[in-house]
Amino acid sequence: QNISCQLKLYNDAKILLDFLYKKGIKIGILTNGTVKAQKNKIKCLQGILQYNPIIFYARSLGKDFEKPHVRAFEGILNIIEVEKINVLFVGDNPYTDIYGAKNFGIRNILVKRERLDDEQINSDLVVKKLDEVMKLW
Repeated sequence: QNISCQLKLYNDAKILLDFLYKKGIKIGILTNGTVKAQKNKIKCLQGILQYNPIIFYARSLGKDFEKPHVRAFEGILNIIEVEKINVLFVGDNPYTDIYGAKNFGIRNILVKRERLDDEQINSDLVVKKLDEVMKLW
């Protein structure tokens, strides 16, 4: 439950968050795991709150409804107030993030920092670094 504060935002994440924030694009965070642990992680990620992200803790729906369950994605879209067509979901887990987003019907990008097994990922786009996402705007 207690997360050591050795977590840091990747440099490219800061670059992308700055870019999105300056463009007035809503930023959402959808996370699995116990609410307490995830809140600790958010606190540890120095500076992330300056972007005013809308944070949705999927566990608040119950363990069975975390990503990739569609209810997790519905949950954040309900509070972020954005239509599916205007959502771009960026994640690093082919199953919980990409499969879940695709199953829910939203565009998605897999961040593949390290080599994953060449399983069928089926994401809309694969990037190695988050700043590559800026090219879409």
